[in-house]
Amino acid sequence: MKKWETLENFFAVDDTTPVKEKVHEFIKNFPQIKYLIFCGEKGSGKSHLVKYISDSLGTKYKINTVIPGRKFTCEGDLFIFDNINFFPEETQEQLKEVMKKRTNNMIITYRGRCEDRIIDELRKLGDDEGDYFYLPSPPYEVKKAIVERFSHLADIPLSEETTELILNSLEWPQPLRIIEMIKQHGTLSNEEISEDDILLLMRKFQKS
Repeated sequence: MKKWETLENFFAVDDTTPVKEKVHEFIKNFPQIKYLIFCGEKGSGKSHLVKYISDSLGTKYKINTVIPGRKFTCEGDLFIFDNINFFPEETQEQLKEVMKKRTNNMIITYRGRCEDRIIDELRKLGDDEGDYFYLPSPPYEVKKAIVERFSHLADIPLSEETTELILNSLEWPQPLRIIEMIKQHGTLSNEEISEDDILLLMRKFQKS
């Protein structure tokens, strides 16, 4: 499959939020901007942006993706804390200490609003050396455009009816995972996926 996590494929819902420009600036001027924080609900594009930044900087810099439950080490040029809601309190406190020292660059995502306590504390510790954004969940027409773009990149033709079927039947962003499953099953690119195929895959997906 062609690369999906790019700025071109990131559908900003609110055009007044210059998130794409800030991400481009973060990469271009690294390590000048100390941190970026992305808040929003599941499927709003937080991890998409994190993956794009990591891929863009990973060839020149050491990326330390911090995993919940694993020992936190202060090694790397860029720390990534994806979905800090699920990190233990001890790791969240270590994150605050790193933010306070301002010696490392960080990307942080949070499932929720930027006004929540943990994000508010991090923003104050980071002062004005970074930026934060709230990414709203995409409306139906944007989700549909994302599915169409994703299926095009995967060389998987979907009819209008099939696209609407997976959008109306699955919680976002599960429709994108369904397309990934179709690709993994090796369906021929010149075959249009039937609704029966989709229903079968959705049953398998929901059981897994």
